[in-house]
Amino acid sequence: TQNLDGTCPHPKLHPLPIGLDFHSIANYGKWGEWPAPPELQEAWLREVIARTKPNRERLLRVHADFHLSKPNHSHPWETRGEIQRQLSGHPDIAFQRFFLRRRWLWREKARHAFVISPHGNGLDCHRTWESLVLGCIVIVKRSPLDPLYEGLPVVIVEHWDEITKDKLRLWHEQHRDAFDRPEVQEKLTNRYWIDRVRKMTRERMG
Repeated sequence: TQNLDGTCPHPKLHPLPIGLDFHSIANYGKWGEWPAPPELQEAWLREVIARTKPNRERLLRVHADFHLSKPNHSHPWETRGEIQRQLSGHPDIAFQRFFLRRRWLWREKARHAFVISPHGNGLDCHRTWESLVLGCIVIVKRSPLDPLYEGLPVVIVEHWDEITKDKLRLWHEQHRDAFDRPEVQEKLTNRYWIDRVRKMTRERMG
């Protein structure tokens, strides 16, 4: 299930990633883009990826654009505005100052080694998975979704103030080459998660 928050633990419940948001632009256009089918959006994304540097050669900084969009509902966790105020002025976090057309935003993100991804309308966020596909190491807050990130270049923190220059260097050294590993790239595909669901279904029914 998506956004599994751990309030109803059950052996048959397992988290699934929310993935990329191709449906918004497909349905009505958004983020400066005209309506376009998912296939075309994926082609745009692949074009951006093909032109980006590998993570090890990127700016050793954290890209942040979460503050430009606010969740539609109230939540028990901290707001994006609170996180922005907490991290404002951080020398290693590049806050996006204005909205960009999505393809341009993808290019800007992919200049950075890291992306920070607070919770969205639910615990999961499209930004997390989009950033991973773009080859960025993602920084998230600890949550019941942590098992989703196993084996992926994701840094899980208890508090945002853990983000320091020294920690970024350490995390970069740990994760910068992860995107070269086939098993990491595989885990960022629909096929991987579909096969996983089918396997678990067979095991439960067998």
